[in-house]
Amino acid sequence: MTTATTKVGELFFLLHPGETQFSGYGLSVEAGSVKRLVGLLLVDRPQRASRRWLAKVERTYGDYELHPMTKTGERGMVCQMWIADNSFKHVGPLAGTHTRTLQAALFPLLLARPNPLFQVSWDENARLWRSEFYQPEPAQEVAPVAPRKLLTPCFPLGQVVATPGALDALAEAGQLPQEFLYRHSAGDWGDVDDHDRKANDEAVREGQRILSAYSTKTGTRLWVITEWDRSVSTILLPSEY
Repeated sequence: MTTATTKVGELFFLLHPGETQFSGYGLSVEAGSVKRLVGLLLVDRPQRASRRWLAKVERTYGDYELHPMTKTGERGMVCQMWIADNSFKHVGPLAGTHTRTLQAALFPLLLARPNPLFQVSWDENARLWRSEFYQPEPAQEVAPVAPRKLLTPCFPLGQVVATPGALDALAEAGQLPQEFLYRHSAGDWGDVDDHDRKANDEAVREGQRILSAYSTKTGTRLWVITEWDRSVSTILLPSEY
């Protein structure tokens, strides 16, 4: 599944054809392709990951992170995933899976790529996704670095909307809105003074409106405002307020 409409930072799942299950999810790393994702790969299915295998991952890639992915506690490993050519058709979006929340949580991995690298493919006979350590071509740049911790939001963003001016500013800078939503929901209020910083900290605790201020790479000022009832978060230019 390679499409020119895919954008960097879109959320895709490793789907089980004909079933509601999935074996991982991640954000697209390259525009126009789902060949490479960064996210979580389920490692406790069909059985719990063995200590021997986890030790091999550690020897090969260094530190790794495991996070619960299912209600029954099955864990996923934070990693980079290369999708086998014959498995593109089983990678796609999935409705009703809190897309915005997952995108915001995974966004730090686009900025600092995790070290574990896996080639993943769908095994039609066994009806499961298989993974093996990925070996990039000598000339291929993968630039793995130490992973950042996954985001635990300080508050819900609600419905996320953006004004036309903010969308134009983001497009001009080549930046994704998730970058600023991630910082905002994590309690990084950006370019605000001490008074507003303390006011935001109190607003998180007391259920009041929260306002963060950031600058894009081209120097355009952006605000992110989350309403007091956490129903809506808006990305806008100060002039559009």
